[in-house]
Amino acid sequence: MNSVAKLGFLIVMSLLPIGFAGAAETAKPAAAPIAAAARGDAPVSPEANAALEVELTSIFQTQHAAMLKRDTDAMGKLFAEQALISAQGRFITKAEFLQGLKKLPPDAVTSSTVTFADTRVAVTGDTAVLTTRASVKETVGGKDQAAELLISRTHVRQAGRWVVLTHHVAPATK
Repeated sequence: MNSVAKLGFLIVMSLLPIGFAGAAETAKPAAAPIAAAARGDAPVSPEANAALEVELTSIFQTQHAAMLKRDTDAMGKLFAEQALISAQGRFITKAEFLQGLKKLPPDAVTSSTVTFADTRVAVTGDTAVLTTRASVKETVGGKDQAAELLISRTHVRQAGRWVVLTHHVAPATK
C-alpha cells in the first residue's frame, strides 16, 4: 500500500463510526434538559444523556457519509477549526485530515460495516465526550480488513451545534 493509501486507511479507520444500534436516522437537536445542563443550570438526566447520545451518533453517521463521498466541505463543518485527530500512533489537524481525504482514491473503501458496543456519553457545560467500542469490517483497496477499536470523541457546542474537537482511536484488547 502506498503512503497515500496508508494515510487513507488511517483516516478511514479513525473516522468510520456509523450505525450505532438504536440511533435514529435523523437526530433532532437536544432537548431543553441538555441545554440547561450545558449552561450549568442542572445535571444531565439519563433521558437527556440518551438524547445527546443519539445526537452525537447522528454526527458520526453524517461524517461517514461525507467521508465516503470525499465531501470535504461537509466534513469541515463537522469538526472544530482547532480539531485534533489521533489514530494508529499519529496526530493530525483538521486541515491535514481534509487534505488527506482529498487525496484518497475514489475506490479506497468499497464496503464497510461497523458494530458498536458499550457506548457512553458524559456531558458538562458545552463539552460532551462519547466513548465506544467498534468492530470494523471493510474492504480497502480491494482487500478485506477487520479491526477492534476503542473510540473516544470530545464534542464542543459552538454557535448552538455540536462539533468534534478531538477524535481518538486505539486498538481494543480482547
